[in-house]
This record gives sequence, structure tokens and C-alpha cells, in this order.
Amino acid sequence: FVVSADRPFTESETKFLSYIQDWGKKVVFVVNKADLLSNDDERAQVREYVQRNAREILNVADAMVFEVSARGALNAKKAVRDRLGIPYAPSSGNTEDALEAEVLEAYDRVGEELAKDANYTASNFDAVEALLKSYVSADSSRAAEAARLKLTTPLNVSNALLTAAGASVAELR
Repeated sequence: FVVSADRPFTESETKFLSYIQDWGKKVVFVVNKADLLSNDDERAQVREYVQRNAREILNVADAMVFEVSARGALNAKKAVRDRLGIPYAPSSGNTEDALEAEVLEAYDRVGEELAKDANYTASNFDAVEALLKSYVSADSSRAAEAARLKLTTPLNVSNALLTAAGASVAELR
């Protein structure tokens, strides 16, 4: 769930989180625009505010919170691509397999350079990407958790919708 560092937990965000709380979903909080916070104390205050609201709204004791600068990450990625001379669009006229190989090679080259890039590291976006990759990678330790979430999501959503529908029908009687 992405919130802004300059205004975390707007009224609509709070309402949405209250609504999805019944779904039993794991929520990871990404605080964007962390580069607008001037020091570690401000970052800690925002992190604590997000964690406190997660506890109060979602009944989550240990919410995962990442402070990132999406703009910083994007600028770092663009700079690395430019430095490596990698085009933003793959070559045209390639077969599907060749196109996939070209994209994967570019992805790997950019990833290797980003790991060494101070601007990208400062954006803290690498931590979010690593977490996301761990959930979609079949060989990760989080694969079982990812599968469990994937399988229980439709059940939890259906249950929430049926409960809400039941409450609406009861009010009409």
C-alpha cells in the first residue's frame, strides 16, 4: 500500500484500509517521497506514524514499512540505461524469443549496475523490489507464503462480499 511521506494516511486511504482489513490480506506499506524528508528523525517519525496507523486500522503488530524515493529510483535507472546505451524500446523485427532474450539481457545488465549505483541505493527502492521478487520467485523461501496468499485471496474476498451483502439484506428486512 503506497502512501506519501508528505501526507500519509489520507481519509480515503484510511477508509480503504478499514474496508480491506476484513479480507485478511498481508499489507506492505511503501512510503513514497522519502527524499522530501530532511533527516533520519523525520523518516523515523513518518515510519512510526505509519506503523501506529497499521496497528490501529489493520490490527497488525509489525507492519512492514519501506521509505522510498520512486523519482530517485527512476532517475537512477534512466541514468544507468543511458550510460550502458540500452534503448528504452527493444529492437523491432525480432522474433518473440529474441525479443525476450534482449529484454532479459538488458534487465540483467541494468540490475548489475544498479546494485553499485549510490543514487539507486539511496532511493531504497531496491528493498521493495527484492521483497516483490521474493514473492514471485518460485525458488524463494516466500514461495509458500505467496501461494497461500494467492489461493486464499478469492476466498477472503468472497467471504467479505457475502458478509457485506448479508448485512445489506438484513437492513432491508
